[in-house]
Amino acid sequence: MISWAQVFTESYMVGFILLFFRMAALFIATPIFTHQNIPISIKAAMAFFFAIFFYPSMPDLVIEITVPTIIIAILGEIMFGLAIGLMLLLAYNVITFAGGQISFMMGFSLASAIDPQSGVSMPIISQFLSLLGLMILLAIDMHHWILLFIDSSLSAIPLGGFLMNKNLFDYLMHATGNMFLVGFMIAFPI
Repeated sequence: MISWAQVFTESYMVGFILLFFRMAALFIATPIFTHQNIPISIKAAMAFFFAIFFYPSMPDLVIEITVPTIIIAILGEIMFGLAIGLMLLLAYNVITFAGGQISFMMGFSLASAIDPQSGVSMPIISQFLSLLGLMILLAIDMHHWILLFIDSSLSAIPLGGFLMNKNLFDYLMHATGNMFLVGFMIAFPI
């Protein structure tokens, strides 16, 4: 348990800032929380309160506390949150892509409406499947799984310990290609 005197030490304050940036980047890119109707101020408040929530389970910092290392660590935490959010967003966009292909094959490619989640014009079947996928994600408690992942990521990749390397970049590119492949596989049986 953290005592109140430890809360305001330099290492814990830097840890809280890094944790906040990890949360903020994750809330910017995660499919459930990227809805256009959620204002940026609400996302920032959610990131702040979840940083407070996960603050007691935060491990000790693995970096030394200097201005350059803190800046690099903040950028690393932002990249970590965006990378995880991007992976979840790619998995979610498979449904949207498959809906676009189904609409094209059914002849509904010109019948489109404004998607309330992204604010862009999408085919109706794609919009329906996108909202259905969002409801399924909420029904299987994906938002709870994301929070459990955040808790386990704090011990697996400590704050300030994430580095973007070529293997992760290659994996993201491979996953993006697989998104189109799986989208076509979903759409072609129809």
